[in-house]
Amino acid sequence: MDKAKIALALGCVVLGVWGYYAFPDLALVLRVLMVFAGLAAAAGVAWLSAPGKAFFAFAQESWQEAGRVAWPSRKETTQMTLVVFVFVVVMAVVFRSEAARDILRFARRMLWAYVALVVVLAAIHLWREGF
Repeated sequence: MDKAKIALALGCVVLGVWGYYAFPDLALVLRVLMVFAGLAAAAGVAWLSAPGKAFFAFAQESWQEAGRVAWPSRKETTQMTLVVFVFVVVMAVVFRSEAARDILRFARRMLWAYVALVVVLAAIHLWREGF
């Protein structure tokens, strides 16, 4: 019975999206409301199934847990955002430079050399073992 309810919920979502594309001459607001109505109907039908009830209980517990978290203050958030922006700008300048391109080119060559060495050593090992 639960599989049928989940299938019906998916059908509600599909019908909502189908309604959005099937009626292009309607106002955009009405078409978006069709999608939301399909999602709401799907949530209602899914809530009646055992997996749906378990999911909604999990979502409620997650919301309560998020309320118990010690979130950073506005000042800390602003400071960290500025640190991230400065870091991104510095890294953009570094990676845009010609020296960084040379370093990355060298690293790529070294990586390919390492891969080739591993392949050769693996082939030697397999040859000695009589593969």
